[in-house]
Amino acid sequence: KRIPGMAVDYLAIGVTLACLLAAVAVYLHRAGLGPFARKEVLSASPFGLPPEPEAHDPDEWMARGLGVELPTADIEAYEAAAEKLKGMKRGSPEVSEAHQLAVNLLMQRACASLLAIWKATREMERLFRMRRTNRLSDGEWAGVEEEFEAFREEALSVAEQASWLRPGWPGGWGESVFTDAHRALLRARERMLADGHEPDDERVPPAGRLRFEPGARVQCNVGRDPSGSVKWSCGTVLSSYELPYKVALDEAGRVNAPQDHDGLIRSAPDDDAGPPAGADLALWRPYRFKPGDRVAANCGSEGFLAGTVLERDLAA
Repeated sequence: KRIPGMAVDYLAIGVTLACLLAAVAVYLHRAGLGPFARKEVLSASPFGLPPEPEAHDPDEWMARGLGVELPTADIEAYEAAAEKLKGMKRGSPEVSEAHQLAVNLLMQRACASLLAIWKATREMERLFRMRRTNRLSDGEWAGVEEEFEAFREEALSVAEQASWLRPGWPGGWGESVFTDAHRALLRARERMLADGHEPDDERVPPAGRLRFEPGARVQCNVGRDPSGSVKWSCGTVLSSYELPYKVALDEAGRVNAPQDHDGLIRSAPDDDAGPPAGADLALWRPYRFKPGDRVAANCGSEGFLAGTVLERDLAA
């Protein structure tokens, strides 16, 4: 009569031992010990001896860093042109030519910087995966973030300079300078591929990091209807050089897709008719008036009062 009870006791003991062994295995794996250790890259041994794990030299890695550099020559060329433009007398005949030169040089800088930002971001993502598997220490990851900060600052600087050169609403050219650079890189890619370059040629700009390019027709998840079903609205991608996507909806209004996922943004259906006539697909618009123009400004209770524009964000 006691045999069933003894069987239950043995079963409980077996389960307990299995749990203990599992806990030990997890500990050994995290500590990098024993047969449960994480496998390392092994180096070849010409003498037939057991290969030794390749050492991880923090100093060597920190010296290499992200392995991506910002386009210093393009940055310096633009800064020289911008300084010359700032020193010119407002309204002088040379201002227009100097302004166009600065615009061209900033566009060149934006294209080169965007390529560097893409490469640095890919490397950042790879190193983040290494950190999650304990192959990078907290100190090393802090060094990665510190180095990547220079690329964030470059993106902000390019956008700021773009809005200074071409002010407008809501934020000037800075709203679309990298989208314009993205389009320029795509055109350069198409030309190089048509000329016979291979897609994996380092000189060929990449196709982009996201599924949809500017101008692509998509559907966006805009919430749920009264029945609780997901509501999808068609629209046109305005910006896609980085997340979030900016999309102009056909039914008016604009939305951002924070992730490149079919649950948030997907291709438009095959029978999509395209954007409606007169759709506003501009990311920004230049100011309508320049210094010296006569205008009427809405002064609230006093109504519209006449005046003259004295200044704008840029002398040109």
